[in-house]
Amino acid sequence: MSIPRVKSCLPIFAAVLMLGQAVPALADAPQAQLPDFTQLVEQASPAVVNISTTQKLPDRKVSMGQMPDLEGLPPGLRDFFERSMPQQPRGGRQREAQSLGSGFIISPDGYILTNNHVVADADEIIVRLSDRSEMKAKLVGTDPRSDVALLKIEGKNLPVLKL
Repeated sequence: MSIPRVKSCLPIFAAVLMLGQAVPALADAPQAQLPDFTQLVEQASPAVVNISTTQKLPDRKVSMGQMPDLEGLPPGLRDFFERSMPQQPRGGRQREAQSLGSGFIISPDGYILTNNHVVADADEIIVRLSDRSEMKAKLVGTDPRSDVALLKIEGKNLPVLKL
């Protein structure tokens, strides 16, 4: 069974953790009323970050030596395949894949918790803070099995989400 990956689940997870502290107060509330999450969002959002990654991938075009054998095909069909599968030199160009996700700051000196699938195989990781500033992040460690990754940005006195 495959579990779908949602790149923005960490802020939701954090909100649920923080909400767990408020559950006794919710038990006394009438069931028809939904809780007001305004204060929770105001407290947590400064520590929530956007994460964008880039990864260099080989071009998908067929390179020389990988062209299928077109001998024996009628000339018109062979011409069609040769036009639709252009050859390029070995070691061809690279294309860039991009990924977006989120995470949250867990220490004032710049450690960030995110999902592993957000940063897996990334060549560059950029973190955008709530004040819209952007910084390059270093990958400190990952645990693919639990889909958790730890990043580090340079900073002091950053807003944090307390677990």
